[in-house]
This record gives sequence, C-alpha cells and structure tokens, in this order.
Amino acid sequence: MNILVLNTSTNELELGLYQDLKQISIMNITTNNQLSEVLHTEIEKFLKKESLSLKDIDGINCFKGPGSFTGLRIGASLVNALAYSLKIAIVGSIGKDWIKKGNQRLVDHVNEKMIIPFYGAEVKTTAPIK
Repeated sequence: MNILVLNTSTNELELGLYQDLKQISIMNITTNNQLSEVLHTEIEKFLKKESLSLKDIDGINCFKGPGSFTGLRIGASLVNALAYSLKIAIVGSIGKDWIKKGNQRLVDHVNEKMIIPFYGAEVKTTAPIK
C-alpha cells in the first residue's frame, strides 16, 4: 500500500511516502505563507521524484492538529478532495507518533472518509457586527 503522509500545521510543509509502514521518502518544504498556492505542485513534484503519481497512492495519512488554523484547513480540504476523487482511504492523526499510528490504521483498512481539523482548543469566533 502506497501511503502519502501530509502535515500542513506549520509554515513548513511535511510530505512523506510510505510503503505500508516502511518509509520510502520524506521531505520538508518551507512555504512562506503560500501553502494554498504551492501544495498541489509540491505533492506532484514529490511523487514524481519517486516515479509515482496521485493515481499510485492507495491512502493518505494527514496530520489534523493542533496547529495553524488556516494550514490545517488547507490540508484537510485537499486530503478530503483527493480521497473523494481518487476513491482512496484517508485517516487523520494527532500526536508525536502520528505517522506511525495513521499508517497502521490505513494498513488495517480504516477509512475515515473525511478529515476534520483538530485545533487544540475551542474555536473562538467574533460576534457578528449588527
């Protein structure tokens, strides 16, 4: 099973490729607050270096938080869209060993079907202006 791992919780995008639980490649890319502009391209370049495309991915493990509100939303949105369009499994993971736990869940055929970011606290919104 080819697993793409993705962490968009900081200004440094983390991408990884695993064959089941074995790490094949991992890369960190500084995005300079342009995550939404470079994310798709960086994933394609990353996979191309391994002679793969999105069609070769069997599952995606996404870090779902806590972290940057906008970064987590961008990552979850992309993962949800890719999983739906490619008809592949996705899981969202948290904690220091998020990659290991998430990949194991994918190998065990878990599919969350939708990732919802975990912000680490209640979301604070401002009252609407009347």
